Amino acid sequence: LADHPDAPPVGIDFRGPINNPVRDLRTREMESYLTRRIGTAVLNQRIGPGPAAPPAAATPAPATEAEPAPAVPHVPTPEDIMRGIFQNLP
Repeated sequence: LADHPDAPPVGIDFRGPINNPVRDLRTREMESYLTRRIGTAVLNQRIGPGPAAPPAAATPAPATEAEPAPAVPHVPTPEDIMRGIFQNLP
């Protein structure tokens, strides 16, 4: 875990008699962290990383009658992402 400083802590509690303790592992935060990391990696592998947010200064100017509006790139919806995942499965 030293290689991943953003990883949440994992805890362990011991209760009961010293010769037969009950161990409780606290791993819920770590499980959630790993699920997010794995899910992101799979999505990036299947459909590529998501679009980067455009800089604030890159907002297009309003269109005039002589000039058509610039094309707005398609931002995938969660449904698009899921469709892409299941479409590419063997």
